Amino acid sequence: MGLLEQAREYAKVGLRVFPVWGITADGACECGKADECGNAGKHPATQNGFKDATTDQVQIDEWWSRNRSRNIGIRTGQNPKGGIGLAVVDVDVKHDGRAKWEELQDQYEALPDTAVAETGLRDGQRGLHLYFRLPDGLTLRSNNTGKIAPGIDLKAEAGCITAPPSRHISGVNYEWGSMPNGIRILPTEELLVLPRWIVDRVQAPPPIEQMRRPKQRFYEPGLGAIDQIKMSMSCQELAQRFTALRRSGAQRFS
Repeated sequence: MGLLEQAREYAKVGLRVFPVWGITADGACECGKADECGNAGKHPATQNGFKDATTDQVQIDEWWSRNRSRNIGIRTGQNPKGGIGLAVVDVDVKHDGRAKWEELQDQYEALPDTAVAETGLRDGQRGLHLYFRLPDGLTLRSNNTGKIAPGIDLKAEAGCITAPPSRHISGVNYEWGSMPNGIRILPTEELLVLPRWIVDRVQAPPPIEQMRRPKQRFYEPGLGAIDQIKMSMSCQELAQRFTALRRSGAQRFS
């Protein structure tokens, strides 16, 4: 099934899609910014990015009729129009995510079958995207890297993923993978609801050692400008500011 046809199928089951820059035959991003592109084959090809995602078949046909090699992006998070609320667990091989995911399966209950896609290839292993339904009314933010485990994060609100059969920069196509029992599933309204233990890990506060004390910034009446700067800045910031002033030829002050 081609990219356009697959995009239509996703929209039919309520998944919001949009075009993403594809990968050229010589392995570069179609955006044409090879030296600057840090997200080849994954960043939006529309003006408003994932905010343009839709289930409208006419719009989908128009997008892919312009360029049938565009990859497929799917918007994650709750759907305000009543469609599927989607969360995708992103398992990255780069940070040993596959091994960490297997450890979590031993620590918590083994997951029932849900839709799973194989992503990029690295060192002989494929990354994974595991598709889940978001519980009604639950809002989870994306970009929570490492909260589930190192190499594993969640795509939900204000997020998106690249879907099969899109082309990955590693030279393979995203494809629907096999679960342990060998079955292959496409996203449908029967997606497994996001397990509670994943929700708990994403919502948990960061460890104390990862928390930074916020900088105190305040104004004290009666103090001069220099003293105000000293009170509102960290030692490192203060040293950098004074160094910059000296280099600019400013008068030394006490």
